[in-house]
Amino acid sequence: MRARLRLLCLLTIVAAPALVRSRPDARSRSLGASPTGVPARSGTGTSWHVTVQARKRSIVALLLLPLLVSCSPFGATEPRFDTPYQAVHLANGQVFFGRLSNPGSDYPRLDDVFYVQTQVNPDTRQATSVLIRRGKEWHGPAYMVVNARSILIVEPVSADSKVAQLIAEALKQGG
Repeated sequence: MRARLRLLCLLTIVAAPALVRSRPDARSRSLGASPTGVPARSGTGTSWHVTVQARKRSIVALLLLPLLVSCSPFGATEPRFDTPYQAVHLANGQVFFGRLSNPGSDYPRLDDVFYVQTQVNPDTRQATSVLIRRGKEWHGPAYMVVNARSILIVEPVSADSKVAQLIAEALKQGG
């Protein structure tokens, strides 16, 4: 996402001078203006071509101004969360709970990662959801680095929610 915005900003900065350059057209030549915008006839007044071109440049500059301001690093702010844990919803349908750092980067990091796994009792066929701490897998990951393009939504996990309570219990048990 950020790479596309940077490319758009670069194209805008490169293309903006070409958009506002004055171009002679048939109408300006018929009114006696030279291709440079200077009146061909002698006199004290300005040509119609110069006035229209100045207006066009002003309109283009005003239209490009918001885009150029949004491209500046001063206008970009990183999302902030008031809760210690966030729910990160991925494009593949998975949801991970953890401490999100660098949420505005191309590859945010998720620490203390948990996920919900549904288990079915074969006898009763009743499904139960269990919160599992990531890191118990064979490769023992301590954290996750997620491609920002695969993140759909990041939500805060409320301190009084069931997920937050289960995370607190798991941390107390050391797991």
